[in-house]
Amino acid sequence: MTDYACLVVPMPPSTNKLYGTNFATRQRFNSKQYEAWIWEAGLALNQQHPPAIKGNYTMTLSFGPRKGDVGNREKAVSDLLVKHRIIEDDSLADRIVLQWDANVVGCQIEIEAVETVRTKVSAAGMTS
Repeated sequence: MTDYACLVVPMPPSTNKLYGTNFATRQRFNSKQYEAWIWEAGLALNQQHPPAIKGNYTMTLSFGPRKGDVGNREKAVSDLLVKHRIIEDDSLADRIVLQWDANVVGCQIEIEAVETVRTKVSAAGMTS
């Protein structure tokens, strides 16, 4: 059986708005906007009772309405999924698809566990 989840959370802030910096100490901290989103999105996740996806996974993130750079929206979502133990580690992503979707309000997250079969490919294109 394949593990799968389809979840909806509010639109995450852009990566450019996730952190602030204390220039005196050179330490970074979560912005107020990011902290508010973490709380609101976490509440939304908890209400949906998502399963834990073990191991490698593929993920499709659909955002709507269109605003800004779609590539700047993934970081907050991946970190949230790790924090809520829906995925073990965002380094286990085999593929992430980012897209705008006019039918989505906020962010729709589709995650599917995958079994990875690693095959070595030689320089000549032969498998071993």
